[in-house]
Amino acid sequence: MQRVLLEIAVMKTLDHPNILRIYETFEDQDNIYMILEFCAGGDLFERIVKAKRLSEIQTATVMEQICRAFTYMQDNDIVHRDVKPENFLFLEENLPVEKSTIKVIDFGFATAARADDLMHTKSGTPYYVSPQVLTGIYDRKCDMWGCGIIMYIMLCGYPPFYGADTAEVLAKIQLGRYSFNEADWKYIQESAKDLIRHMLYIMPSERILPSAALKHPFIVDNASMPDFVPMKLSLIDNLRTFCKMNALKKAALQVIAAYVEPRNVKKLKDLFTHMDQSGDGQVSQREFATVLRRSEQEPPPDLQSILMEIDADGNGQIGYTEYLAATMDKKDYVDEDLCWAAFRVFDRNGDGVISRKEICEILTLGELEDQAERDQFIDLVMNDIDEDGSGTIDYHEFLEIMRSDKQAKSVKTRKVQKNDGN
Repeated sequence: MQRVLLEIAVMKTLDHPNILRIYETFEDQDNIYMILEFCAGGDLFERIVKAKRLSEIQTATVMEQICRAFTYMQDNDIVHRDVKPENFLFLEENLPVEKSTIKVIDFGFATAARADDLMHTKSGTPYYVSPQVLTGIYDRKCDMWGCGIIMYIMLCGYPPFYGADTAEVLAKIQLGRYSFNEADWKYIQESAKDLIRHMLYIMPSERILPSAALKHPFIVDNASMPDFVPMKLSLIDNLRTFCKMNALKKAALQVIAAYVEPRNVKKLKDLFTHMDQSGDGQVSQREFATVLRRSEQEPPPDLQSILMEIDADGNGQIGYTEYLAATMDKKDYVDEDLCWAAFRVFDRNGDGVISRKEICEILTLGELEDQAERDQFIDLVMNDIDEDGSGTIDYHEFLEIMRSDKQAKSVKTRKVQKNDGN
């Protein structure tokens, strides 16, 4: 039970297009239920078994997405600790590997760890576990060792360390000796072998970081990226419209963005991937401006102020869900099922209305010490929505504001600054 609770806590902090989403959790006397994103394409292990081995383009495409996810996790001090092909799912069904979206799953062994932190819990799966995990003293580069094992298997169909039983396999892992059998590897690019070597360096200090792996020639030259579709001016208009929305509506769109069908926002997701040049799951003003220029448009003079308003968590960059919330077309978010899902999230006590207290919690206004300032902000939010003057927001009023085009009387959204540790 404790492990499941820790997994839920970790997953709720993660927001990346290549990491499985968790929508809701429920608990009864005996069980905890997690509502997770549905991935119809099966796992990576099944694809490898069916194909015997993957092509270099397919392997590079999978590794590019995996490295993006792990770059984001390391930037947020999360270590997975159970990297294996079964823990990577394909989002879409019946798409070739090189056209599919990969999702990292199963955070049951995940933990928080900074770059210089050492861990001691022996976790993971034989064949994929790093030598340091076996000794009980390791750092977060254990994840990149597992990625190297997966890449090796994708290209040749079998693991670099194998034996008659688990004990023999683990003994070979501790030695760190493997080879590229000439019969299976003679036609594989040297750059692929080089990347594997960098991920399977026995000394963690020499092992490549996921952010560096994204820039390795094998991935840069072979990964199949989604087609670039120039950014339209209508997207900038959507951003400006978002900035003028009521604070509660903005918060609702954050929830809806997490629930919306992936196929409905595929073009937005692909554009985000092109903007996110660093692979860290965040988009900076510079990256946004670069894609605008690539689309043969000059960044508007108010771009900085627009992005600051979208940056709901105040970390200085635009996260994936923040981006989707601000760029979705209205037709994608006025669906009644999606609006009802958002309303249920906000109606925390389940009494059928959103109270002033719940608005305070939703918008994290509790951090404001001045009660008068809190009350003033809530008054502005309520005045836009509470049509009957009841002091609460019912579902009809909530749905009306979601479908309405009217601008908020209070445009400015309160920012909650993240503690970056500095």
